[in-house]
Amino acid sequence: MHYAWPVDEYSPKALGQVVRRLRKDAHLTQEELGNRAGYHGGAGISISRIEHGQLDPSADRRDEIARKLGVNPEKLVALAVERTIALKGELSVDDRLAQIGQVNDVRKQLLAELEAFNRSHDRANTDFLMRFRNIASHLEGAPPPKAEQLEREHIPSGDSAESEAAYQIKFTRFGVATALSASAGSTKAGALLGDAADVAFEEAITLGAATLGGALPTFGAAALSAFRKTVGAKRPTAGGVGSAGTDFLLGLGMATLLAAVGGLLSMAQRSVKQRKELEAKLDEAEAEIAETQPSVDALRRILSEATVLLDYIAVHAAHALARWEGQIGEGQLEYQSLSAWELHGYDDFVEIAAAQIAVASLNIQDLLDARGDELEHERAVAGEVLTQARQVVTSRV
Repeated sequence: MHYAWPVDEYSPKALGQVVRRLRKDAHLTQEELGNRAGYHGGAGISISRIEHGQLDPSADRRDEIARKLGVNPEKLVALAVERTIALKGELSVDDRLAQIGQVNDVRKQLLAELEAFNRSHDRANTDFLMRFRNIASHLEGAPPPKAEQLEREHIPSGDSAESEAAYQIKFTRFGVATALSASAGSTKAGALLGDAADVAFEEAITLGAATLGGALPTFGAAALSAFRKTVGAKRPTAGGVGSAGTDFLLGLGMATLLAAVGGLLSMAQRSVKQRKELEAKLDEAEAEIAETQPSVDALRRILSEATVLLDYIAVHAAHALARWEGQIGEGQLEYQSLSAWELHGYDDFVEIAAAQIAVASLNIQDLLDARGDELEHERAVAGEVLTQARQVVTSRV
């Protein structure tokens, strides 16, 4: 059966197979090709994802890969289109329908993973973050942080994902420390309960981080990008999406795919003309899957790692906080009356709170919407936030 395919379009899977064959012909490792093509951080991983059809590089990046493989960009595209047609011709309509159904089933599982993330977020919020806020509200005289302290800290230079993640966590920490200082000794701090308390605290953190705005010119582009994300995320983005599963599915292209599968199955035994229409719809559904799959893969990894870290905070940081609370006692206290060990504990919990908020505020929608190099950047920053947050938490509890 012949499948029409646009002369300048190809599937990520087909491109990956072509890149793999040409790379082996050129006797290059994935790491070598990735470095030559401009993938500096995780070069081998990026090429591996391309070869497995999990990453569709931008046109500029694809052209650079072609040149490093010794072929002109037009030739690489032509080979990818040719391989796409061959791959499609190897599958029957029933096989293609089955594959789309399997994709739908797997993506439905993302809702359960997102719900698990939200449950972990709520536990960490209740068992650690809000408890720490309430304890800190009884410490009169807790000093606010100063922007000069941030400037003196070591932060990776440049505009890399590592730098942006470091700034994001540090700006969040600045906001947390500012919010806690403002609420210390206030009778209003414990007056709000539940979601209202969460919202008030998150807004206080946002306002606290915003005071850094005047100092941003001294930090650079990575700091500015991280600062905007920090002050722009009053509430965890994933929490909002998790309460509306339909919206989340739409973000994955699931609604279109589910409707397409139902229609395709009903057409499967119809006339030749309708079978051609079926094939056209299959092309559309497969193209949508190919376009969104890299975002789905990135999201699954980020959600999984974030859930584990939030669970760790809910258990281990909460236990450490309980021990600290038992040490300092209950009721109103003067911050300056705390021992060196108790003050050190306070600083540690500020750091952990900032790490928790940075992880909970990872922007899922950005991961879903981004494509190509933009997706790589969002994935890299989210991965760095998780890595650095994990280091902060595990080094303190």
